[in-house]
Amino acid sequence: MVTQELIAYVRAELNKGKTREEIRANLLGGGGWSEADLEELWKIVALPKSPVLDPARFRISPIPIILALLAGLCFLVFYFYRPQISVWYEKGTSALYSLTDKIAEMTRGWTKKEEVEEFVESAEEAEKTVEVIQRDCGITNSPNRGNIDSYSNDPVLGCLGESAMVCVESWGTINDPMFPSNFKIINAGDRCMFELSYGAGSDLVDIFGRKLALQRISCPLSMVKVADETNPEIPIFFLANKNNPASYAAEIYFYGTLWLFIENDFNLNKIRSLGCSGEFVNSMIESYNLMKEKI
Repeated sequence: MVTQELIAYVRAELNKGKTREEIRANLLGGGGWSEADLEELWKIVALPKSPVLDPARFRISPIPIILALLAGLCFLVFYFYRPQISVWYEKGTSALYSLTDKIAEMTRGWTKKEEVEEFVESAEEAEKTVEVIQRDCGITNSPNRGNIDSYSNDPVLGCLGESAMVCVESWGTINDPMFPSNFKIINAGDRCMFELSYGAGSDLVDIFGRKLALQRISCPLSMVKVADETNPEIPIFFLANKNNPASYAAEIYFYGTLWLFIENDFNLNKIRSLGCSGEFVNSMIESYNLMKEKI
């Protein structure tokens, strides 16, 4: 009869490396076991069979073989055709560099063209801007210092006064029989100036007989003052009022042709220290000094 102990014994012997025949001889010789018992025993402790591999499941893929063949072919081609490949590589690299240089050159050309176009557009815009901010205020008659109504609503003086308030370059013509006729407002960057000058065709001369044509006076607008003539012998000066643009322009004209010299006692150094310059300044002071000597 087959028992659990017998099964354990047989498995232990098989693990030690003994064959079925050796185990069979031992059991029949001294164990009291019959052939029928042994046949049943071998069915229970039969040796495990080796698994049978399914050829369909373990078929080798052809892709690695194909890749290996292609790699070998590439190696052979490179090995035997190295000179030709080197030439082709050099030609391809040269062509690529040449194409890159051409593209870079074209790009630089486009950039320069864009810069030129941008510069031209900027210059045109600047020119338009200059045209807009330079105002021609027109021609008018000389303002009458004793009659404010003669100039307070004058459109030409109003234009010049408005330009002076915001320091926009402008010009106008003042028809006066004695004093400068050209009236300008000049934007000098860090300060605003007014300029009065005689025209190139003026026939006027000073006390010395020198022509006044093109003589000018230029001063900062910030120093323009108005004279209180309540006491004509001792006029009082105060800064010009900007409430009325036309009146403001008239006061600029009066100051540049008369009040500047009276306020500063016809002293050339004092007038120059205020920022004024021009041939008309010298002519007025020299003429005044000569008249003073004769008196």
